[in-house]
Amino acid sequence: MRIKSDKLYIDYLDHTVSEAINPIDTVIRLRFDLLLFSEYILCMSVPACVKLDTTSNVLMHLTPFWKNKKIKLILDKKHQNNPWRYFNNRKRVLEKGFDKLELSNHFEYNAYISPHTDYFYNTYIRDVISVAKSELYIDKIFDTDEVFRQSIITQVNSNINSICANIYESYSFEQRRYELSLHMGKVLNDLLIISEDRGTLFQRTAIEKRLISEFGANRNEINIVGNMLDKGFAYANGISSYAAPLSLITNRLTGKELMSILQSADAEFYEIIKDLSWSAVYRLSINDT
Repeated sequence: MRIKSDKLYIDYLDHTVSEAINPIDTVIRLRFDLLLFSEYILCMSVPACVKLDTTSNVLMHLTPFWKNKKIKLILDKKHQNNPWRYFNNRKRVLEKGFDKLELSNHFEYNAYISPHTDYFYNTYIRDVISVAKSELYIDKIFDTDEVFRQSIITQVNSNINSICANIYESYSFEQRRYELSLHMGKVLNDLLIISEDRGTLFQRTAIEKRLISEFGANRNEINIVGNMLDKGFAYANGISSYAAPLSLITNRLTGKELMSILQSADAEFYEIIKDLSWSAVYRLSINDT
């Protein structure tokens, strides 16, 4: 993806189930992105800030970035710059889609009722940051759910043949490899059916639940689908406000690549950046020299 606006979406701080992400590496990556993209507005969606305690904790260390409007929040204008309107609406949607036992283990639902969410929005954002709502929140241009669905449809249509051809190529028994690849194709076609059904909840846990219970997907297939859902969700959250997700940028150096380069080329400088306070990172980010 090429950058075409003045906003970037910090997608890798959101909840993910498709890969094991070291939270320490993620925080270091954020440092380098804050330095490399200092001329851009960095965005987070309202729910993404609180789905993980680690994310909330990191964001609450970035006070100078918030206060100077370098980081902003994406929220549909129908919620009137009030995250609790979003959370209450989202809880109602989830309560319709899951029973009480499922909700008790649902990462998104638990985030909305967690004390850390209350603290983040009612204390940190409101009292510590104290930025005018009109300058803190960014309206959505596109419907996130629809963009999410379309992204998954595009991914499946573009990659179904290569996924099915390569996923089980290491199997020595050709007939079994063929059967497994055929079943993966069925699962992806089932994912297309779910994506095109606008009358159902299009949410990661709900999608995976349906693929397992109704369509017989196995854990390996769910992991592949999870990767697609993560990528599609990151894309949808960013594009809904015309912000490029950082993980999908291809036309310039990002923090992830710079980390790798510096670790090899100048390990001492890498360690200096890694050990800077967040206030020092901000001061360095606005230093033209």
